[in-house]
Amino acid sequence: MAAELTTRATALIAERRGSSYPSYPVDSSTVHAAAAAFTAGPAFPPLFARANRVAHGWLFGEPRSGGTGDHWVVDLAPMLNDSSMQQVLSGYHVTVPATLEVPLTVSPPQPVHQGQLRRLAVWGRGSVSAPRPRVRAARC
Repeated sequence: MAAELTTRATALIAERRGSSYPSYPVDSSTVHAAAAAFTAGPAFPPLFARANRVAHGWLFGEPRSGGTGDHWVVDLAPMLNDSSMQQVLSGYHVTVPATLEVPLTVSPPQPVHQGQLRRLAVWGRGSVSAPRPRVRAARC
């Protein structure tokens, strides 16, 4: 997760700087150190849990029209807005956008679709009529 945050933060810095400072490289080790400190700190678990709930809701929830549809994404903006990340980003005069949706990797040829595992989420709750296995008594 720290590597992904480093990649996204570095991209935001590069985007902000544009061609203004082409010879002045971004110190990715500083960005990575901030991301690693953030992911090891107390602010990370609740934000990661929130992102995880969104991802699981997309996969196991009822398919919805509109929104991200078949695009399985997670918003990293709340993580990049943490004070440890902001300290580094503000040094580059970067403002994190309100949302920064990052697609989760899905390998073709079998892409995952929104709500694809919905039946598994509701199995056993009585809302899906799944055939029950027959159990036979063993003969001695």
